[in-house]
Amino acid sequence: MQPSDPSDAERQIGGSAKWPLSSHRIQRRAAVLAQELEGLHWDNCKVIYQRGLTFAFALGALRDGHDAKVIVKCYDRALHECHAFATDRTAHLGHVCRFELSSTVSRARKHLNRDGLTPAQRVRRWREQKLNVANGAGSREKSGPVTCEAGGPRLSQSCS
Repeated sequence: MQPSDPSDAERQIGGSAKWPLSSHRIQRRAAVLAQELEGLHWDNCKVIYQRGLTFAFALGALRDGHDAKVIVKCYDRALHECHAFATDRTAHLGHVCRFELSSTVSRARKHLNRDGLTPAQRVRRWREQKLNVANGAGSREKSGPVTCEAGGPRLSQSCS
């Protein structure tokens, strides 16, 4: 099989050997994910929500091969970290501080990239898991839990 010719199993999961999701499908998924990330912001959150930036973050993370659940968990962790910092700044300065979303997105990207894999390795792992499921090889193989905690690279799959 040549890289540009998708197999029957790859056609069933909507991908190709070059890229696992079509551009339209990944953009649609990023839009849905951006709505989910918006729901993480609460009414007195000190991080200002920006739909465009959230969509760009979700799209980039999906293109880098990150799982949607991991993206949400890492974003949520970064959002709480930035909100806590803004709350501390508010207490120190005596007036309400609000943070731009870019600091949250930057932290979330750092949390996501702690798995130690390149985007190509993540996409390859995702494609192999999908092909195993499509070919009836059983359930997805998991490489273990992923954490968004401080420290070195983690070879895992979800933020805690």
